[in-house]
Amino acid sequence: MPPPVALTQEDRPARSPMDGLQFREIGPATVSGRIDDFAVLESNPSLFYVATATGGIWKTLNNG
Repeated sequence: MPPPVALTQEDRPARSPMDGLQFREIGPATVSGRIDDFAVLESNPSLFYVATATGGIWKTLNNG
């Protein structure tokens, strides 16, 4: 195998600002807060229900 060749500045790829970033979870830290489902009344679109992952149900009469 040939020895490694040193790259010149022109041969090196440009560094991206994203190079130092790592993937991480950004979701909620607890189970609460997640929206599981929502339903909109077709005859009155300003009325809808929202179901949360913890079992709560919310109702709005004014588009939330």
